[in-house]
Amino acid sequence: MAATISRGYSFAATEQVTAAKLHSLVDSATISGISNSEIADNTIQDGKIYSVSGSKFVTLSGIPAGAGDIPKANLDGDWDTDDTLAANSDLKLATQKAVKTYADGKAAKGANSDITSLAGLTTPLSTAQGGTGATANANAASGVVVLDANSKLPAVDGSQLTGIVTPTQVNDTDAGTLFRLETTFLTKDKTITSGNTVLLIASGYILTGSDNTQITIKLKNGSTVSQTIIISTLEGENYPWSCCGIVTGLSGSTTFSVTATVDLGNQDATAYGNLVVIEF
Repeated sequence: MAATISRGYSFAATEQVTAAKLHSLVDSATISGISNSEIADNTIQDGKIYSVSGSKFVTLSGIPAGAGDIPKANLDGDWDTDDTLAANSDLKLATQKAVKTYADGKAAKGANSDITSLAGLTTPLSTAQGGTGATANANAASGVVVLDANSKLPAVDGSQLTGIVTPTQVNDTDAGTLFRLETTFLTKDKTITSGNTVLLIASGYILTGSDNTQITIKLKNGSTVSQTIIISTLEGENYPWSCCGIVTGLSGSTTFSVTATVDLGNQDATAYGNLVVIEF
């Protein structure tokens, strides 16, 4: 069956022809009865279909690949050039430039050199990631300590420091004690807390007798000698001396002392000195 064209306007036998009626004759005409064979592939030539309402196209899935690009003007209302993609729409098409600009503004995967700050983190960075693993502020409890402008530690509340022993000390001074046999001329008792360390410092001078040539000085804690020094002397001279020692493992009341002995000579010598006992 051939297609049928129905005119858009019918003239009466004596009706006057006008431009408007001719337009209606053509523009309002319809075509019916077109069969599939009449619009098969290669039947319709290029340029024959000039303007067709889009509402008339259905089942477009059969359009062959490479049939041509959809003109941009036909999609102007749907293109989105906002490079922030703020619309967050399922109906807009972001342009390639907008997508590239948006992607370029994000940190790339892997090593990055363009990250200048981090904000809004809800999970703190671990120490392995260069963080502290905590949400505490700097210089606060459980937080990291930050040096001040002078590269020094900030002021610290001493009440927050634990396990630190406040040093205590006692001392004894001798203004002169005669000796020949071993004689204690400096002595001080102190009760030591178990686990603490004791530092002993002693110094002074010896005034020798007329025939003294060797003197021994011993620094002791209880009966244990911490340090021994031997002084070779000339007759009738003053000889300065000093000794020190660190003692651990003490507990309870302990006597700390310094003794002097004339090893060679029959005359008394005189010992002067000061003993300091520091516990920490």
